[in-house]
Amino acid sequence: MKILAPLASPAPKAIEARRQAGAQELYFGLASNTWAQQFGPYCNLNRMSDFGSRANTVDETQVADAAYAIHAVGCSAFVTLNAGLYEAEQLEYLKALCQTLATGDAPDGIIVSTRALGRIVAEAGLSPVASTMLDACNVDIVRALRDAGFKRVIVPREISLDEIGVLTAAFPDMEFEAFLMRDGCMFSDSHCFARHLPGHGALCGSLRQSERRFLRSEGAREFEAIHNSELSDDLYRRFYMKRACGLCAIYRLLHMGVTAVKVVGRADNEQELLADIALVHRNLCIAQHAASEKEYLDTMEFPPDRTTTCKLGLNCYYPEVRFPL
Repeated sequence: MKILAPLASPAPKAIEARRQAGAQELYFGLASNTWAQQFGPYCNLNRMSDFGSRANTVDETQVADAAYAIHAVGCSAFVTLNAGLYEAEQLEYLKALCQTLATGDAPDGIIVSTRALGRIVAEAGLSPVASTMLDACNVDIVRALRDAGFKRVIVPREISLDEIGVLTAAFPDMEFEAFLMRDGCMFSDSHCFARHLPGHGALCGSLRQSERRFLRSEGAREFEAIHNSELSDDLYRRFYMKRACGLCAIYRLLHMGVTAVKVVGRADNEQELLADIALVHRNLCIAQHAASEKEYLDTMEFPPDRTTTCKLGLNCYYPEVRFPL
């Protein structure tokens, strides 16, 4: 099982730092000036377009050089073209872009948000990867994606380990990628059309800052209802998805045949990101040598801030490991 990590800069130093931390695959987005000039500043090329060069390579002309630098250190390169939707004119632009990306040192995969774009990627001779926007949450959807030419699927953040296991068992010829560290959201990506605006946030981020109003219910259970709403609000603000984590699930993900685990955070602090990649790598090494899941859980390394993030499983991608039914 490999570690897929984000890359905001194509600088060799940044690439090498991720490799040394333990990443074997790197993904990056494009902050294309040509795209912005043609379609305006409010049409996303990928889901982190609004962060510009904080979360993306500077321009599409750098892709071949970035892929070459990534391949030179023995890692695989993936490009994100996963906006919520693309108009017909934009798909024509992306068709020409994919043909350009296929020349020279090509990326190993293009992460896409629609089957139409997946076909365009495949026709250009590149390998389409199904983003979480395609909601590969069951066997029927994965089968449709496979039949459409996808070889790799990123499973949604919100599905369980058992559900992931059903998919990997049903499609042993496909690659599956699962989220593991850093960022999470309470909404499903496939139903999200929010924009991630730095300094403003999308709906998911704005909810944390919004005014709280408690609705009082009528009847005999009023006290209990008020208590539960206040408790829920307090838990949400203090714990929920401040630092999403799936470290406890590494052993199970490894043994169910997941191809790669994804560390996210293209616009995050560099040193904290590298520390998390290294933490995942150390735990993956422990899982590879553990004789059982219990041995792994007894010897794994927890996040350094576990006392504030591991409460009640509210920051867990896969809480069923720590809180089995």
